[in-house]
Amino acid sequence: MCFFDEAPKSRLEDLYDFETQVEQLRAAIRRGNRMIIILGLRRTGKTSLLQSCLNAEGIPYLLLDGRVFAGRPLITYEELVRHFETSLNQALARASLPRKFLDALKGLRGVEVSVGGLRVSLKWAPRAEAASPFEIVESLARRGRLILAIDEAQEFGKLAGYDLTGPLAHIYDYFKNVQVIVTGSKVGLEIFLGEEDPDAYLYGRFKVEIELSYLNERQAMEFLEKGAEQAKLKIPRELQEKVVREMNGVIGWLTFFGARCRAAGRADEQVLRHTIEEAARMAAEEFGHFSVGREAATRRYRTLVRRLTEPASWRELREALERVEGRSVPGKTVSTLLQKLVDAGFVRKENDQYSLTDPMLRKASAMGLV
Repeated sequence: MCFFDEAPKSRLEDLYDFETQVEQLRAAIRRGNRMIIILGLRRTGKTSLLQSCLNAEGIPYLLLDGRVFAGRPLITYEELVRHFETSLNQALARASLPRKFLDALKGLRGVEVSVGGLRVSLKWAPRAEAASPFEIVESLARRGRLILAIDEAQEFGKLAGYDLTGPLAHIYDYFKNVQVIVTGSKVGLEIFLGEEDPDAYLYGRFKVEIELSYLNERQAMEFLEKGAEQAKLKIPRELQEKVVREMNGVIGWLTFFGARCRAAGRADEQVLRHTIEEAARMAAEEFGHFSVGREAATRRYRTLVRRLTEPASWRELREALERVEGRSVPGKTVSTLLQKLVDAGFVRKENDQYSLTDPMLRKASAMGLV
């Protein structure tokens, strides 16, 4: 695989400069740490790190992918069951769930194992009539060591009438051979896991944290050079420097540029321009997903993001809202709006200045796409 392949990496040898994080994650898995958290903003490589280490360790695992529900205001319990069914069958297909585990499912309410054990079907029914996904995890755990991985876990905070953290706390406390690994943004996971809430199910549980960040300039340049060599491309030095400035060390966007160069068979200013335009539209679409279910505040969120093409103070952002609306906006309202943007990972606050975390969302704002 080439660094410029857009799909999440699934082998350690295809990762770039993740040595420290790989060592930390594999060591935590081998120690049997009960809950491991992979933190990082969008496109920092969390999914690639997770999948590569899971495959390298060879321990049976189930993977729930919260990205499936991005942009959804709510997730129903039925949708959770269907997604869990998909996860079970994907584990069977990649042979990461040994067939012996399937014996544990036989006889569970609402669970059907096909002849030969090649597929599992879960019955959708009221919870009293069918085993819940986490009852299934507990049954599997009785057959051996298991990892439950939840990618972009904060998305599951949108489950209607069902709190995922309760079953996770029960697994943590009573099923010692199950390890839980979750990925997500720092703020999003703090909220989902209830890090500041003494009444939250998982409050006070020991968690190992592994953090990913953007590449620095040297790393970003090296990534482009090695990726270009793998793809048999030539990226001129000046163009590399411009790409690094535009993409700001976000490995996902650097990969996106490299993939577009491979598709075009060349690397030049035109490819970079088209890449930025496409990436900006994607970032604007992701921001649009955030607005779903928040329609009453959408205009205000857009005003804030448009103002944040350059870093701004709280006062400057309040003034921007008031100019657009032609009236006073309560300070508490401004703080709440900004906190929601920070929680979602679109905005960060440093030294009393707010800024956009994603350079392509900044481009989208400057292009009028937000």
